[in-house]
Amino acid sequence: MVLRMSGLASGMDTESIVQQLMSAHKIPVTKLEQKQQIVEWKQEDYRNMNTKILEFRNYLFDGVILGNPFDAQKANLSGDTSAVSVNASSTATGSLSIQVKELAKAATKNSYGSITAGLTSFSAGEKLSTQMTGLNSTYSFKVNGKEFTVNTAEESLNDVISKINKDSDANVSVFFDDSSGKLSFVAKEAGEVNGVGGNLANITFEDTSGDFLQKVLKINNYTEADGATDPDTNNATVGNKATVVINGMETTRNTNTFSINGMDITLLKEGGGTATVEVGKDIDKIVENIKQFMTKYNETLNLLTSKVNEERHKDYEPLTDDQRKEFKESGYDIDEWTSLARSGLIRNDSILKDAINDMRSAITTLYATGSEYNSLASIGVETTRYSKNSDVNGNLVIDEDKLRKALQENPDAVEQIFLSKGTAADGSDKGVIEKMYQNLKQNLDDLTSKAGNPNASTEDTSTLGNELYNLKSRLVQMNNRLVTLENNYYKQFSTMEQVISNYNSQSAYLTNAFA
Repeated sequence: MVLRMSGLASGMDTESIVQQLMSAHKIPVTKLEQKQQIVEWKQEDYRNMNTKILEFRNYLFDGVILGNPFDAQKANLSGDTSAVSVNASSTATGSLSIQVKELAKAATKNSYGSITAGLTSFSAGEKLSTQMTGLNSTYSFKVNGKEFTVNTAEESLNDVISKINKDSDANVSVFFDDSSGKLSFVAKEAGEVNGVGGNLANITFEDTSGDFLQKVLKINNYTEADGATDPDTNNATVGNKATVVINGMETTRNTNTFSINGMDITLLKEGGGTATVEVGKDIDKIVENIKQFMTKYNETLNLLTSKVNEERHKDYEPLTDDQRKEFKESGYDIDEWTSLARSGLIRNDSILKDAINDMRSAITTLYATGSEYNSLASIGVETTRYSKNSDVNGNLVIDEDKLRKALQENPDAVEQIFLSKGTAADGSDKGVIEKMYQNLKQNLDDLTSKAGNPNASTEDTSTLGNELYNLKSRLVQMNNRLVTLENNYYKQFSTMEQVISNYNSQSAYLTNAFA
């Protein structure tokens, strides 16, 4: 570190003089720093475009190519529409007539009396032995053949309920009603349990050690060996299968919801008339899917167009740290200045123009469908008219009536316009989505080559990445030279101060000697 003698002998403000001398030398460095900032902003703009195009391309693949919007099917109900509800999947085929003779019901069993009767107070979360007198230390019982053991000194009613609910083999759901003091057991599935109808369609209970069911839960024992009837039918509901007539054939189902030929059917009402189901294209859903594509397309196109048309303000350079400080002290809007400084950095960029042209080309192409419906325009999907410097040129707009007519008359041709994979080696006969998906890959590669991958953690060898590396290296060299130059200035002033100090000492000596 250079020793600095700030005008002790000469009386000069050497600090200020050196800073003024250095300010001229710092101008090239400042210019280089501003250039570096501009390149960093350009790289960020390119990478943002890369990300947005990739998002749109991923949507084309996941939302359109894989999630074919033309697969949407609709089940049209007629007749007794209150008897069933039907949802058609993309694989649904055919038609059905359905008459519900009997709905599937879940077996139930409730306590025949309140388990809190005669107790001063009861909490389902407290240990059983602390609230009820005369209990054994342990009990065992079965629900639907699954055995449970209860330790009354350690467990509460909530513990017992939780134990039963968590056991899949018991196949029941239990809850305790504080108001009535009763338990309710419900089979987890509608239909028969423990067997094939009749007595065996009930939930079965059995005390295997002690009388916990009877004494505590107020549930009567009922097992398969008890015979044909539940001893407590007033508090039980027998589970049964659904009985339904489908296309004239009577059949049964364990639940009220099942699938046939790609149709998810839910039985709603028994004893009614016949419902008829006809499967066809869901025109409403397909139109909605096409509109979603149009929205995504317009958003991406408008973003690219706005960047290509964005005005450049060359008089606004990136602010240095000193300039930012001055702006802040003077009350100027730093954000506004910065916004203008970084505006239009990729204006008229050729890569973005190519992406725009590729997207528009896919939209305006004629496709060999063997039908009058051979382009987007022919099915009611057209582009807006051109207006100079507009950011919404080429946006897709829809004539919905025309689109619906095309979908009703020739849905296969409409699907082909969008999703045809083509057979030509050059991909010229691919559909709109396939062609656009393919073209955008080249645009993304060009952007990555220009500014690097926005998600990559590896070394950036892109054009702008290399430019930034060179700029940073030059800045390091120039700053090192500035430090050396500044130190030399201080050395020269220090030498001058030392010489002046020596002369002053000699002058004082001679003055004293001849006084």
